[in-house]
Amino acid sequence: IYSNGWVLREEGKALAMAGDVDGAIKKFEQALQRNPDLKFDPQNEAQQLAVAALITEGEKLAKENDVQGAIVKFQQAKTWNPELLIDPEVKARQNRSR
Repeated sequence: IYSNGWVLREEGKALAMAGDVDGAIKKFEQALQRNPDLKFDPQNEAQQLAVAALITEGEKLAKENDVQGAIVKFQQAKTWNPELLIDPEVKARQNRSR
């Protein structure tokens, strides 16, 4: 039974990193129901993973000289985490390939 909680958590992580925060939260909640020993906040976990994935995607786009695409990803990351200390335009330009 406990292993199912770990599997569901991993599935939730994959969903969050793919941008499906709501789906990830549901998987995380299922994981916590299956394994009460897991200790984490489903919403916070999903948002943090989504933000990290968006920043990684933005950096990749910037290196490919898609500055506008990078700015969009960085703005989306700030939507999920308004306390993120980045300026999307500056970060995109700093990460672009020269």
